[in-house]
Amino acid sequence: MFSLKEKLILIFIGITIILTPSVDPDFGWHYKYGEWIVTNGQTLRDNIFSYTMTDYHWTDSYWLFQVILYVLTKLIGPFGLSLFFSII
Repeated sequence: MFSLKEKLILIFIGITIILTPSVDPDFGWHYKYGEWIVTNGQTLRDNIFSYTMTDYHWTDSYWLFQVILYVLTKLIGPFGLSLFFSII
């Protein structure tokens, strides 16, 4: 059906897509909030990691995801995290 050359090209493209780190502009924000939650044992109501909206109060509805993200990054590193989310 596919020639060897076509199969190799498809494998190369697939590996490239899987190993390309995701571009999430909120990753660092979620990571730091997860780190803060694990370190301090409570969720934040203030936006302490932003200088543009420092007086903004909110309810952190992503706290569980942020803790999981921080713990996974510490356990398997950024590359492992990228691979983990690629598989999911």
